[in-house]
Order: sequence, then structure tokens, then C-alpha cells
Amino acid sequence: MNKGIDRKGKMAICEKLKRMVDRLNRAETKKEIVEAIQGINAAILRECLIKIGGCFVKPVWVECYYYRGGSMKKDGLDESFKNDFGSDPFLWKDGSCHKKPEQRNRFGMLYFHSGGNLNPRRGGVDLVLSDKDDFCLSFLVRRSFLNRGGGNEKSKIIGLEETLCPLMKGKPNMVVLTEKKPESGAEEIEYVRRVNVNKGDFAAELLGAYDKRFCCGSGFRKKPLLISGAEEKGR
Repeated sequence: MNKGIDRKGKMAICEKLKRMVDRLNRAETKKEIVEAIQGINAAILRECLIKIGGCFVKPVWVECYYYRGGSMKKDGLDESFKNDFGSDPFLWKDGSCHKKPEQRNRFGMLYFHSGGNLNPRRGGVDLVLSDKDDFCLSFLVRRSFLNRGGGNEKSKIIGLEETLCPLMKGKPNMVVLTEKKPESGAEEIEYVRRVNVNKGDFAAELLGAYDKRFCCGSGFRKKPLLISGAEEKGR
């Protein structure tokens, strides 16, 4: 994993992602929203590194969880969810989104699913890209590579949380989202359904994406995912 980081690279990728998020929030049709999400998924896989202290995380499989719209009382949202988007031309109410405060207005930070103490910790880690309080937008890092001073270490969902949570304890602002330098060989991005999301209006949409070059060439998977992703069991 290339660990080169500079201020210009960090600013460039953050500005690019914020433009993509703005496009997503202005989309009015399901097709536009799905295409915008897929574009962000691809940008994360192709261009992003997540740095926590001396640990670098390279996502190779992500899933988007996005929620905008709805009444606070009707949808059971917490009091700080400000807008109800009553006049929005297209409401995107993804029932699979946790709708947590940590998924809002924390651009470039991490959302740990399970919270509390490390043991027993059986959750996931999302990269949050919401930059306002009135919508949730985060990307579950389903598979990734970690570099902690040399050599790449494969990490699944729970392993990633167990690794990063101690690094983040008491230091919520130490995450750095930065641009990774080009690597040899082009990524092969495949868009797939989210794993274990079987209900709701958006269950069939291709809101997940993985890099076949890394997932299949590294031993994460012996063969490519089906387009549905339905054969991937568990977390």
C-alpha cells in the first residue's frame, strides 16, 4: 500500500467527494441517485485511503447507506434530525440505514456500529460523507487492507472495527481521509447489491461495490460475487 500523504492530496479528494455528495443530494430520480452513489463508491475504491494515526486503510469493498427525508415522529428519528424534506421531489428513505447522529455532518470521520467497550464488539465501520445535519450518508467498509508499518493485512468487517476502535479511543479527530497515489494495474469495479439487505424499497439496487482485482486476487474471494451479492453470508 502506498502511504504517501500530503495536504494537497487530502484537500483534493475531500473537495471531489463533497461535490459528488452535493450532486447526490440534488438528484431527483431513483436512477440519478443510484448513479451518484455508484460514482462515490468507485471514487472511494479508486482514490481513497483512510489514515488513523500510523494505520492506513485501503477499502476494497464498500456499501452505501443513505437517508434523506421523512418526518421525525413518523420515522422514529432522533430530535436532532432537523429537516423533514416534506417538499423534496424524491424522498430516499432507506430502511437499512441506521439513521444515527454519527452518520450526519461528520464528513471524513468514522462511524462505529456497536459502540461501547471493545468487548463484546461485533459491529462494522463506516466512512461518513455527510457534511450537514439533515441527511445520513455513510459507507460500510466490508473488506479492506490495513498497513501498520509494513505489509498489507486483510481485514473483514469485525476485524477492522476491532483494530481501529482502540486507535480512536479518546481521539475522535485523528481520522484523515486522503488521496492514494496511483497503483499499478487498473481497478476492476463491480457494482453489487448490499449483503444481507433483503427488504425495503432499495434492497435490489446496486449500492455496493467491490474491486475484483483485490478481492479475488488476494484471497478474500475465490471467485467473483454474483451480481446480487446474495451468496455472501454473515458479516
